[in-house]
Amino acid sequence: MGWEIWVGAAVAIASAAVSTATAIEGHADAKQAAQNAEDNARLQQQQMEYNQRMEEREAAAIEAEGAENARRQREAAERARSQRIAMLGKSGAAMSSGSPLAVLGSAAADDEMAIMDNHYQTARSVAAHRAKATDYGYGAAVARQNMFAARAARPSGTSLGLNIAGGTTGAVGQGISIYSALSSANKSSADKSSNNKKS
Repeated sequence: MGWEIWVGAAVAIASAAVSTATAIEGHADAKQAAQNAEDNARLQQQQMEYNQRMEEREAAAIEAEGAENARRQREAAERARSQRIAMLGKSGAAMSSGSPLAVLGSAAADDEMAIMDNHYQTARSVAAHRAKATDYGYGAAVARQNMFAARAARPSGTSLGLNIAGGTTGAVGQGISIYSALSSANKSSADKSSNNKKS
């Protein structure tokens, strides 16, 4: 009758060893997966932040270029206006009314429209780059949250200990069940044998 306890103990020890090894391997895999997720999220955040800075720089460069182009256009328009006035004065036309004044007004309006078109195109381009920068900023914030979530999901030493304890408890329970089953079977067999001897 003593061999049942040894079989139950052997099964419990073997099960506990397998359970412990499985828990350690699972813990290591989960920890590595969480670390990989955190690293990937950090890299994504850094890429998004870099892209955001590049878009902001591009918007600032386009804005500065647009302002410089508008300044040059105004200077060129002023030179052209001065030349027109000089040519009209040379021709002897009266500058206070009529056709010469209409020519100057029309030319000034055309020049101003070209400058305004430059401002409009610049503003559109700047707005597009700033919108992309905002999108990248949002993407960086999401990546940062993903990084923190991955860090929080990383299993701790406590969870490993609980997994091992749970597996060991299960293995001991399995060993006790085997011992009980063998013990009951052996007792039942012994009872039949004694009943047969009495008959």
